[in-house]
Amino acid sequence: MPDEDVPPCERFTVLDSRREEISRCDVCDQLESAHDVGGRRILSGGEIEALRRRMLVETFEKREQERPHRDGST
Repeated sequence: MPDEDVPPCERFTVLDSRREEISRCDVCDQLESAHDVGGRRILSGGEIEALRRRMLVETFEKREQERPHRDGST
């Protein structure tokens, strides 16, 4: 089941050992049709983990910036 909180990454990506009919991206777990850039990229497990980690950190940081800041006063 896809994580609805993680936006689609740049391009649909699959693990180099799983090239057959893949319906979900191995980086963001979204459908192929959800990606802006067409085509597929095939990466190693380490490369996929690094992309996913970077994407999760960027998403977290963006949400933290959008969250109202609390300075201790009410």
